[in-house]
Amino acid sequence: MKYKTFINADQLFEIHTKSNIVIFDIRFGDETQGSRNLIYLEAHIPGAIYADFKYEITGDENAGKGRNPLPKISDFKNWLEKNNLNPADSNLQIVIYDNNKGSNAARVWWQLRTMNFHSVAVLEGGYDQWIRKNFPIINGEELRKKSEKSTIIPPTWEEGIFPFVEINEIKKNIETQNKIVIDSRDADRYNGVTTGIDPIAGHIPKSKLYHWASNVNEQGLLKSKETIKLQLNNVTKFQDINNIIFSCGSGVTACYNILVSEHVGLGIPALYVGSWSEWSYHNPDLTEP
Repeated sequence: MKYKTFINADQLFEIHTKSNIVIFDIRFGDETQGSRNLIYLEAHIPGAIYADFKYEITGDENAGKGRNPLPKISDFKNWLEKNNLNPADSNLQIVIYDNNKGSNAARVWWQLRTMNFHSVAVLEGGYDQWIRKNFPIINGEELRKKSEKSTIIPPTWEEGIFPFVEINEIKKNIETQNKIVIDSRDADRYNGVTTGIDPIAGHIPKSKLYHWASNVNEQGLLKSKETIKLQLNNVTKFQDINNIIFSCGSGVTACYNILVSEHVGLGIPALYVGSWSEWSYHNPDLTEP
């Protein structure tokens, strides 16, 4: 069986030792301790390889492009080859987990799927769910043999599978309202009650709210597909999936809503990668509280 959206802890336990399974741990701890991967080194799912979300998965932080821009294709290709990952390997199953109920892992899922990897799944409930199940953990570092062949992926992100939009399209849409922009942050950040980690509070004008955590319970486990569909349709008003754009703070948790949309059978909406961190930098006066 191929997993293309989510995999639960029981399912992962059954397959985690198989040779075609590649597991990535993208948790990160306190950088003041001198090692972002210390949390991984102390304990992780057996077979899992550490991937640094900030320095390997996303691009260099740039105020003009937001906190977590897409990496250069060449950099992402190097990371894929370092871990012997090739979309041409039809037997490959990739699993990603984090310590934030899957909301960070979803960004890795989005990037891999966009680059033609088909069997990629996020661990439902993240690492915490694995622990709640009392499944085995180990310490130390695990590595995957570097590929001896070049990984073939699309030459640009624009030529990848999943759609995404730039800031100019978001700005134009404020006037045309041809598409629905949905903010994946929590209500306080959306309503301008708090800035979160951004210097300016508020949201993109005329955007709607659908917090990514609305899809899960307290443990990060998914609500029923029927419930999620109803919630999403209440926001999108049954708009065509091609007319929906998800944003968030920096193009991360928006990917969780995209992942969930695919999981429940609604399809793949577009991602605004720069999201609020890019928008508020360029348009500090064009915001809504």
